[in-house]
Amino acid sequence: MPSKRQETTAHVHSPAIEDYLEQIHNLIEGKGYARVVDIAKNLGISQASVTNMIQHTINQNNTKTNYKIKKC
Repeated sequence: MPSKRQETTAHVHSPAIEDYLEQIHNLIEGKGYARVVDIAKNLGISQASVTNMIQHTINQNNTKTNYKIKKC
């Protein structure tokens, strides 16, 4: 089955990462915050998968962030 996104941007390496980032963006725009539980629910995946992808993305890109991943 093809992924939701067919294109990726230069700084995002996969359509899956784009899906996570889009969900995070949408949640922050709508609620002012993005929780792991909400991202997982919206993508239909486990909370552990969301946490792993976020940690992987941060580590892969050597991203420094002031945000904490919050499990609820």
